[in-house]
Amino acid sequence: MAAFPPSVAVHYVSQDVKMGEETRRLCPAEVVVAADVERRLLLEELARLQGADDTAATTAAASGSSGEATVATTGAAAEAAAGGGGVGSGGSSGGGKDDDPSGRLVAVVERLEVIEADAAPQRARQLLLNVSYWVTEPVQSVTHV
Repeated sequence: MAAFPPSVAVHYVSQDVKMGEETRRLCPAEVVVAADVERRLLLEELARLQGADDTAATTAAASGSSGEATVATTGAAAEAAAGGGGVGSGGSSGGGKDDDPSGRLVAVVERLEVIEADAAPQRARQLLLNVSYWVTEPVQSVTHV
């Protein structure tokens, strides 16, 4: 991109979005964030894994097993949610992810950190502002690109 002056920012976005009724009610920045498939799938998996950890902890406590097992299960979820690491490659490695849900939980949280999932809404707003696009109006009311 040597032909552009340093003051010019070039952005390339490759996301296809189907504009249904639900999408039209969203702000453009929300549409951009919703189109991030990897982020959405990771967040869904995180919620499912955290639910499985909560269920395992409740089942262990109800069955009369030692408090140690309950603490270990909920501790893994807390460590993963806090960004603790150690287990997992940050990617989907296949074998073992179903065998060790707490390890997969840590891997999912690590990947969410790598892709900076928590900063996605702000990055989307900034990207749209950089191209002079309204970020607060619903998509159906925006008349220009």
